Amino acid sequence: MHVAFIRTILSVLFTCALSTTGISQSKLTPMQKIYLTDKVLEKNLNEYAKATQAKFIIVNVEKQDSLYQYELAKIYFFESIKDYAQLPWGQWGNCVLLFSSRVKSDLNEILLIRDTTAFADLIRYARPLLPNEFSKAPAQAQNGLILQEAPLLIHGLEWKFAVKGGKEIWLRTSEGFDSRDIPQPK
Repeated sequence: MHVAFIRTILSVLFTCALSTTGISQSKLTPMQKIYLTDKVLEKNLNEYAKATQAKFIIVNVEKQDSLYQYELAKIYFFESIKDYAQLPWGQWGNCVLLFSSRVKSDLNEILLIRDTTAFADLIRYARPLLPNEFSKAPAQAQNGLILQEAPLLIHGLEWKFAVKGGKEIWLRTSEGFDSRDIPQPK
């Protein structure tokens, strides 16, 4: 009787512990959290993540006067994560976001990072989820030539949009959609 009760309690505690970790519930890697203050960015990130099935997204931010320009792109390879060691990052929903901006203070106006952890935690978390960019296959000699696999070239979906005063001004995608091409009523 007591053994079954203890097993039930341990099972509940273990389930709760797993549900508070990163995206992959099988990992116990602590992840810092990102909170967004720009509701348009939040809405577009939700839509972009659904459209691309992205688990890792780079958000390039450029501020011009009171206009914010955002560019969203999926991160495909583990090596890319390692290249972004200096960028602010964190878990947001089911994604990990990395933010890039020429002026770091611009980011303070649109995001808040909580539960900060080391970049090594992100590396440890991303390692099993993202493939290597370069094949580990050994070079093969054939007819005197050395053959080796080349890195993949990916042209993924990217979104670029501008926000001013809490409203989306325009949205353009790499698939050809541009909201500026649509006549707006005056």
